[in-house]
Amino acid sequence: MIEGEVLKIGEQEFTVPAINFKGVKKIEKLLKKLMEIPAVGGILTVDQIDVMTEIVLVGLSRNYPDLTKQQLEEILDMNNIQTVIEAITGQAGLKKRLQAVPTGL
Repeated sequence: MIEGEVLKIGEQEFTVPAINFKGVKKIEKLLKKLMEIPAVGGILTVDQIDVMTEIVLVGLSRNYPDLTKQQLEEILDMNNIQTVIEAITGQAGLKKRLQAVPTGL
């Protein structure tokens, strides 16, 4: 297990490690994609949710390689997504860039 920030998502605790360069590249692309998805009245769209779930998956994959997108969709919710995304992008050094993403959160 790689050390990192410990997060509680749902009833489980996860350790968010520093993201390797491959992951940083992927998250950069996902954040750009997220910014291209138009917001709909301040409510998250299915496309935005899918991209955010992918960002979380990339952020957790070093410590949890068997974790799936479907498992994350069961435990991520509107109360925890912002905290989780901020922790992951903080580990990737992208936290400031996330603030420019219009997600309606």
